[in-house]
Amino acid sequence: MALWESNYYRHGNAKPLSIVGVAGRPQLRQVYLRYQGTLHCSSTFEIDDSAVHKECVTDTYPEKIITGNTVTLSTTDPLCLKRYSCSQQYDFEVAFGQCFGQHWIRVDCERFYCDIQTSYDYLLETAPEHAQTMNKACSRAASCRVWVMETPLEPESMILQTSRVMWKSSRICGVKLRVFQTPRRGISSGRWIGFDVDVSIFFFVHAHCYLISHC
Repeated sequence: MALWESNYYRHGNAKPLSIVGVAGRPQLRQVYLRYQGTLHCSSTFEIDDSAVHKECVTDTYPEKIITGNTVTLSTTDPLCLKRYSCSQQYDFEVAFGQCFGQHWIRVDCERFYCDIQTSYDYLLETAPEHAQTMNKACSRAASCRVWVMETPLEPESMILQTSRVMWKSSRICGVKLRVFQTPRRGISSGRWIGFDVDVSIFFFVHAHCYLISHC
């Protein structure tokens, strides 16, 4: 079971926790939980990574749920992990997930050194945490339509900018990845910043260019 907002849901991907090393004696308690069935829906990500270095080598897991630049997730396939290795300049991975009907995105340049299966399993187990983090970020500014996050890469002068826009009517999430060099330092990782942009009259790429010119 995993807590989502005020309800508990069945989370079949979680593994049992070991009690080895737990301080004190284990205790047995009876707990009453409010329960609802798992939300059944799908999410689609349209990924534009054309602004990432052309010499990057990519690896996707699992491959069956990605077609071109489109990833479709469901309750049976709730996660897709895509890795980028760019000529020994910088490495990072981007996870596209769905949990409890909430889509989420996570960028990481540290877990890249694990094999892709290990990283995938870790993200699958911790999916409720990542989904709640994104849900809280979006709920703080519900009027925002476009969100941007900047993540420092190695070397520190390189920045990965992730932009996302959600079309609620179709449940399609547009994601734009862009790597650039900057003299700035101390950029916090994992913080989404929202922009109230009317994307109904713009294509996603136009909205992205608007953000770049006004940030």
